[in-house]
Amino acid sequence: HYFIQSNLSLHRMSHVKQICALILALIGIALLIAAFVGRTPLSNLINEQIKQKVLILPGTDTYEKWRESPVPIYDSIYLFNITNPSAFNRGEKADLALVGPFVYRKIEIKKESNFTGDLEFAMFYDYTRYVFDASETLKYNKVSTLEDRVFIPNIPLIGAVSQIAHNSELGDFVKQLLENLIETYEKGEGIDYLTLNGTVQEVLWGMDDPIMAELYKFGLAPSPQLALQTNGSSDAAAETVPTTVYTGYSDISKLDEYMTYHGRNSSGCWGSEAANRINGTEGSMFEPLLIYNKSRSVSIYNEQLHRAVDLSFNEESQYSGITCYRYTIPDWALESQENNPINEAYYAYIYSGMLNLTKCSSGGNFLNISLSFMT
Repeated sequence: HYFIQSNLSLHRMSHVKQICALILALIGIALLIAAFVGRTPLSNLINEQIKQKVLILPGTDTYEKWRESPVPIYDSIYLFNITNPSAFNRGEKADLALVGPFVYRKIEIKKESNFTGDLEFAMFYDYTRYVFDASETLKYNKVSTLEDRVFIPNIPLIGAVSQIAHNSELGDFVKQLLENLIETYEKGEGIDYLTLNGTVQEVLWGMDDPIMAELYKFGLAPSPQLALQTNGSSDAAAETVPTTVYTGYSDISKLDEYMTYHGRNSSGCWGSEAANRINGTEGSMFEPLLIYNKSRSVSIYNEQLHRAVDLSFNEESQYSGITCYRYTIPDWALESQENNPINEAYYAYIYSGMLNLTKCSSGGNFLNISLSFMT
């Protein structure tokens, strides 16, 4: 009796093994077919989970990090000091000495953010603040301090002369005002009127200047002081007109792309509609799953360059065991019209890599670019 029961058990076990082997074989065939097609049900599930995690939606972890980045951002600021100001004012070539760096923690916050009813768009106001970091500065700069005095070109004066010489739309009143200011400046400052002298702190964040003060009275300058940096929002529109971006809710490929920047969809600076178009992201977020199409370029819009730039895949790198993709600005994007006719709208009559931002800037042609792209 025991012998018969044992044989029955062995027979059943053999039958079960056959069924399991058949099931495993079918699963293996299914996985091979799915792999051949290029996607597996499991990878699709994982991809969908990744997409859901990175959407900019209220109450999510991604939203909080998008609103205020937890990653510390540092700007290292250098100045060129004119070491022969008297000779420079007599028309000689300036001798320059590099001063710095002065390291600042950059805090960027998207204030008063809210969403459209269909969650398609997020709207917010920009706010940027800089905090001096003495300890980080000392790591790279043990010589210069914020109290050191430097000579810089008299940017307001040079700007006023440029406006008179090149701006045909300048009104007679403004033109006469600038000419009077230049004449007064020359008489008051003697041979050194082409340079300004101030501490690093003053040059970066605000120093008194008679031209700026006079223009400010008539609403022709954003501040009565000359400042190469602005603490707080760098653009008045940032506090009054919201910026709108895609949340990725209905189309993940548009994640964090600009719909409008401070209410505008065109920069109005360049020589063609395509060059003026505001598109791409701010550079801190891109659509996920670029691993499937690394060769596709990604676009960013830099508000201080007043233009969109396509970034191309450059190489893979490792960070703490995580594979990262490095995207860079291709050389052709910065070439002059002479070397690359496609760039005529940006670089007409300008050297490669140099942008004429005269039409883009209000209150001075100062450029502070932070190219911090995370992928």
